[in-house]
Amino acid sequence: MDISDDSKNKKCSLILKGARVMIRNRERMPWHDIDVEAFAMANNLPKTLRALICAREFFNLVKRKDGRDEFVHSYRVAQILIFHRIFSDDILAAGLLHDVPENINLGLLDNIREGFGENIELMVFILTRRENEDIRFYFARISEDSVTILAKLADRLHNLRNMTKNLGKDDFFTERRLSDQIEETWEYLVPMAVRAGEIDCQHREVIVEIHEELLRSLADAEWAMLNFK
Repeated sequence: MDISDDSKNKKCSLILKGARVMIRNRERMPWHDIDVEAFAMANNLPKTLRALICAREFFNLVKRKDGRDEFVHSYRVAQILIFHRIFSDDILAAGLLHDVPENINLGLLDNIREGFGENIELMVFILTRRENEDIRFYFARISEDSVTILAKLADRLHNLRNMTKNLGKDDFFTERRLSDQIEETWEYLVPMAVRAGEIDCQHREVIVEIHEELLRSLADAEWAMLNFK
């Protein structure tokens, strides 16, 4: 290998390093600095405050498949929703609780109904994928309601960014897992968001905003798949 080849390799290495930093930094959006508890207290959101407490208790010692605390993901979903001007007590509470039945116990839906009411329980019910449930039925159920579309987009936005920025970090953050997430997002979530954005549904503007963020994250993820070997 001559000097010019060595120089090119170093340049490519620097470009890849810079791209990794860019992708990691993109995940650190302004919503990372939002204090959900302080926001809920300042805006009189009692259900959101209770959901914070309950989510911490439900997810106590529960880890995600990537090894992080389960509560972190729920908190990030709430931060994304607040950043995009979703100030509804019910929606934020549902965002914090959306993974509780699926990742711990489906029976906890009863606890959610008793503690937070039927509206929040219904949102969480719709967002909960049952074991072996056909993914087409799952997303068809979510697509029937603009609020659950909104919550699912925020959920996927955080998951996709987390997978992309940590690609290759360990046995969980694999190309196969990221590829599956990219494919699922293009097949189900993007069309769902596009349809919601084309009609005058509730929260249409925010759905469009988060959809655009998701498209940028998909571009990052696909670029990472091609270059981060």
